[in-house]
Amino acid sequence: MKLRVIELETFFVVGKALDDEFDWEGFIESPDPLFSEIASSVECPIFYEVWDQESENVVIGIRVNTITRVPENCMVVNIPSGTYALIHMSQSDYEHDMFAMTNYETIDRIEFRTFNIRNGSLNGMHFYRPVENKEDVLNIRSIPVLTNEVSTQLREKYIHTFFNVSGDCVSNFFYKRYVKLDKGYLWQFLQRERATGLTISEVNDYLDDKKEVLFFWDSASLVGRDFTRNKVFKLGTKRLLESYTRFTFDLYIFDSTLNWTIIFQHEPDAEGYKCFLITSP
Repeated sequence: MKLRVIELETFFVVGKALDDEFDWEGFIESPDPLFSEIASSVECPIFYEVWDQESENVVIGIRVNTITRVPENCMVVNIPSGTYALIHMSQSDYEHDMFAMTNYETIDRIEFRTFNIRNGSLNGMHFYRPVENKEDVLNIRSIPVLTNEVSTQLREKYIHTFFNVSGDCVSNFFYKRYVKLDKGYLWQFLQRERATGLTISEVNDYLDDKKEVLFFWDSASLVGRDFTRNKVFKLGTKRLLESYTRFTFDLYIFDSTLNWTIIFQHEPDAEGYKCFLITSP
């Protein structure tokens, strides 16, 4: 599944600003009649919900070709020309991984979504994210990977060194779900009694003398998990620490000695830590 990128010309949306009390259920049942007053409208009944980070306004309205009359209590938003990632609602779970497989990054500019209303629900929803192609961004397709044989053997040894995946029937059951059904995260089997919580600063200090590391990660979508399945990657330590949030928040870092591992998880533990160090006894 590839990220779709398009070019848009400038256009205008006329609509009303939303607030915390906006009644979405009422709007879906019966859109505000003021929208019918907007002259020169196009694509009706497609609605635009626009997020303007600079003004912090959220506006819902209709696209227009020309501005001839703006109804009372309405405002005009200029959608700037440029490059946008076009994401269908069905792809929202894969968005993080789709971006990670490109050199595109979102930028701070107006973004919006479009939708229509049919049978009492929002339909045909698309998100438009302003993006920029950056050559220095880490594209996960370009990360070096160990051979299939080495990756499989090393992952298996790593997992059984630092994780409790076969200690009892419950662990066995949930580990099989993780491996075969992509359910859950590997860090859920972490041997907590051996783990030391670290801050990000402490992680950087620990890895400071390690120029290159091995790693793999848990993706949040099936697209990402299919890409990483049974692989072990290698990269310069500094590059990895600068870039890992582009593709994951659940990361497993180690080297070929398997004497230590650094683990990142997206959920904090009871003490608030999201990073952990385990060393061999």
